[in-house]
Amino acid sequence: MKLSRRSWWVVALAASLAGCHHGPTAPSADGGTLKEGQTVYARHATIGCKSKEELETAGGLAKQGDKAGFFSYINGRCAAFDKPEAVKIVRIEQGTSEQLVLVKGLDEPSDPSEPSQLWMRNTSLLINQQTQP
Repeated sequence: MKLSRRSWWVVALAASLAGCHHGPTAPSADGGTLKEGQTVYARHATIGCKSKEELETAGGLAKQGDKAGFFSYINGRCAAFDKPEAVKIVRIEQGTSEQLVLVKGLDEPSDPSEPSQLWMRNTSLLINQQTQP
């Protein structure tokens, strides 16, 4: 079957547009590219919070060096990761200083009071589990 020159241009244009259409991305802590729907790993010693505002507030307390205030604030609002844990990216948004990523665990939480989704900073996520920058 022979296609006209015009048909080839239409096919090439459609293919290039399909290849360029994707959701937002963000750089990961290990230099990769985070994408919506991707399974990644939460870094050791990072936090994820129930809301973007809680994550921003917790980050501000950490930058001030107020350890007691930080730990008091995150209790009940945020989850701390003590080892790399696999999570799936739901959404990526621009925060005030970094990109914020909404993630969910691969398994449902065993405790129904635990949040099923958490907001994290893009710099708290890794593409490769073994990499710990």
